[in-house]
Amino acid sequence: MKGFKKGLAVLLVLIACLALTTMAFAAEYTVKPGSSIRVSLSQGGDGGIDGTVAVSGGATASYSSSESGGITSGGKFYLYNSGTKTVTATVGAPASAKLGDVYTVTFTYNAYDANGNDSGTQTVVKTVTVGDKDSSPDGIGGGTGVVDTTELEKKIKEAESLNPNDYSKEQWDALQDALAKAEEALSSKKQSDIDAALKLLTDVLNSMAKIDYSALDKALNDANAMGGDNKVNSLWLTLADALKRADEVRRSGDQAAVNALADEINGIIQQILENSANGEFCNIKAHRVWPILFFVSFAVNLVLTFVIVKNVNRRKRNCKDSTPLVDYDISDDE
Repeated sequence: MKGFKKGLAVLLVLIACLALTTMAFAAEYTVKPGSSIRVSLSQGGDGGIDGTVAVSGGATASYSSSESGGITSGGKFYLYNSGTKTVTATVGAPASAKLGDVYTVTFTYNAYDANGNDSGTQTVVKTVTVGDKDSSPDGIGGGTGVVDTTELEKKIKEAESLNPNDYSKEQWDALQDALAKAEEALSSKKQSDIDAALKLLTDVLNSMAKIDYSALDKALNDANAMGGDNKVNSLWLTLADALKRADEVRRSGDQAAVNALADEINGIIQQILENSANGEFCNIKAHRVWPILFFVSFAVNLVLTFVIVKNVNRRKRNCKDSTPLVDYDISDDE
């Protein structure tokens, strides 16, 4: 029985300790080898806080606070002014640090209200990981910059340079949604927000596929090269209507519509070529008569010319006088 009571007492002590200790592990802190970031603890209210901050894991550390003289070089602090009180550890990774190395920043403190009442001992642990960039919601190095937005800004410029007529409506809408989230993330103090927006925008940009106008362009070029002087020909009228619809289809952002119009134009061109090969380029009967009339007229004219030339030659022979001039007397003609 005594053993049970002793075990219960130990358990209660552990529970009490856990209740007085707050552990906060954040993934927002990364530091490059040879660089440093800031890790802070803030407390509001009119009371005060006192405690210590320590950095472990082989990182270099220096300390500062929102109140002059509020913290020692060893990390012991006592802040009592009204308003928000902040304790900061500047954590530096050695140049020899390896990616994935982990440092811990531990704040252990007591907080007091305006009447001096102690809320109990609290502990906050923040984890810093060595990575390929500096990231901290509390600041980088000794400055106030908190996130790296370089790559996100590049992707935003890339997205803004695209032409909406080159993509389907669905693709363009998805891009605009990702672009809006990226621009919103620029104002965030969390690197995770920046990275998430960058990944989303990058994925959307990589999935963007331009509408293929090559088949339509070829069909248009082939149609324009054929001419089309016969405006009443039904095939030419159909082709002209398809050509007029080309600009509208280009602006539709619909690949299926683009392909359908290209097929339609190519089909009309094929019909025109087939009719031309069969001697039926024009489908109006009256227009098919003129080649026959041309050859008939040519033959008739050729025959008439032959007849006329023959008659002229005959008349010339008939008018020739073959009477010899020997012993000729003009009275013989009277």
